[in-house]
Amino acid sequence: GSILKMVTLPLSTNSSIARVDNGKVTIFKIEPYKKTIMPSCVHFTKRKQMYVGDLAYNKLFKPNGNNTFAEFKRTMGSDDPYDSSHTGKSYSSEELSAEVLKQLKLSVKDEEFSSVVITVPADFDQVQIEATRRAAEMAGFEYFELLQEPIAASLGYLGDKKNIEGNWLVFDLGGGTFDAALVNMEEGIMKVVDHAGDNHLGGENMDWSIVDEKIIPQLEEEFSIKEIMKDDKRRKELRNAWKPYAEETKIALSEKTAYIIEPEESIWGDDKGNERETAIKIDRSEFEKLISPMINRAINICKELLEKNKLDSSELMTILLAGGPTYIPLLREKVRNELNENINISIDPLTIVAQGAAIFASTKPIPEEKQKRDFTKIQLTLGYPNTTVEKEITFGIKIDKKKTSESIPIKVFAEVIRDDKTWTTGKVELENDVGAVQLQLIEDSTNGFSVQLFDGAGNRLECEPNHFSILQGIKISQPPLSHDIGVSAIAREYDNKEIMIPIVKKGTSLPTIRKRNFVVPKNIRPGKSADVLKVIVWEGKGKTYPTRNVWMGKMEISGDMLSSLLPEGSK
Repeated sequence: GSILKMVTLPLSTNSSIARVDNGKVTIFKIEPYKKTIMPSCVHFTKRKQMYVGDLAYNKLFKPNGNNTFAEFKRTMGSDDPYDSSHTGKSYSSEELSAEVLKQLKLSVKDEEFSSVVITVPADFDQVQIEATRRAAEMAGFEYFELLQEPIAASLGYLGDKKNIEGNWLVFDLGGGTFDAALVNMEEGIMKVVDHAGDNHLGGENMDWSIVDEKIIPQLEEEFSIKEIMKDDKRRKELRNAWKPYAEETKIALSEKTAYIIEPEESIWGDDKGNERETAIKIDRSEFEKLISPMINRAINICKELLEKNKLDSSELMTILLAGGPTYIPLLREKVRNELNENINISIDPLTIVAQGAAIFASTKPIPEEKQKRDFTKIQLTLGYPNTTVEKEITFGIKIDKKKTSESIPIKVFAEVIRDDKTWTTGKVELENDVGAVQLQLIEDSTNGFSVQLFDGAGNRLECEPNHFSILQGIKISQPPLSHDIGVSAIAREYDNKEIMIPIVKKGTSLPTIRKRNFVVPKNIRPGKSADVLKVIVWEGKGKTYPTRNVWMGKMEISGDMLSSLLPEGSK
């Protein structure tokens, strides 16, 4: 078809894949455990086989876990390699992410597709965004669009809400990272106003705190493990062996007031190598004491974000919770008490991003040049808005004779039928192969429409595209720039030190063009290749030292490119 599918970003701890069918979101079950989420994890065996997802995650904390890789999000866009001793190769974040994307694609068995929407954190810089694009290309997708996760979460939430205006906060605590985003809706236009976060705050930190603060101390009390604790390798193996049980405990304590960890098989031994068995009881109150500082850190990030935007938390319409750790009762209680009592938990926090992104994808037509077309069918060009705040819109239809290989009847009639089958345009004759009709939209929902063509005798004519969707009630503004973009330059007000001078400020809607004058620091003589003016481009926080920012690239003007002198001091 001509509508995008949707995949959540494989850089987060877990990934999902979803699609809108007849106005309803379908979240696909992923093999082999038929779950709606899949760990973003890749493992290479000794025989150089590759496992992706749950099968890989099961190996992550076992001995030789250095052939299992997860949490690529933190290194996306960097040169950090993931080395596998089993394959003798190094893998980039993009390559591993591409394998996760391929695995997700296999979950959709009822159709072939090569176009997707992939979600990215609001905080991703341009280098990380380009790395995500490369991952999508490696995964074989011919066309893809990127959508900010707070917008996706908001679309998931707004699917069943009416006439919303104002500000809300997306509180997204995942396995490895925390993201807070302030989202605004004004006259039906939704945008991310500002964002903040911590790339080293998430459910994983909670798991390790259980291991280090509760499990290991009890083992030290009961058994002789002093030698293990002195040896880096053996200590790491011990911690890894208990990590899955810590995660199991964290999840269980969202429902229970206490949990007993009781491994069925022996997973560790004491200093002398004797296999040991034990049972460790953890009360919810103990767990809450461990994680309270982490929850406070996330809440403080939100408070600082609101303060920076001169908003009081009481002014928020709601707080949307996303990510598995937001199921924790203490977290919900603290968010209610310290930010806003109106938290939204009507949609599964694990799949809210997937659901919203699927809604977005359902309204996005694939560019014609990327579609596989059957030119024996009558080829149509359709004109309509993907999203709108209007209740009635003008829909244009045109027959493209040049692209249609078969003959077309002299008289052609078109009918547009809304998917709920309660509204239709009736048959309208296309004059000179062109027609325009008014479409009635159901408020605050995704409106699907089918297009049918008929000849003068009422016979059906095959055409494409023959279906499209319009999201009513919401218009998504262009994504804002997530960080300042600027260039290195000597600044007088900074004692003639080199700093990053911002050209385009964080929050600017894209695309954009900005101009700024700079002074040439030395003569660039014509014909002299050694005379070079370098313009270094950075992304990050303006008016700081360049090295504190992300290097984006450089532009150079050298003497051998010039026909006349570029004098020192010229603009």
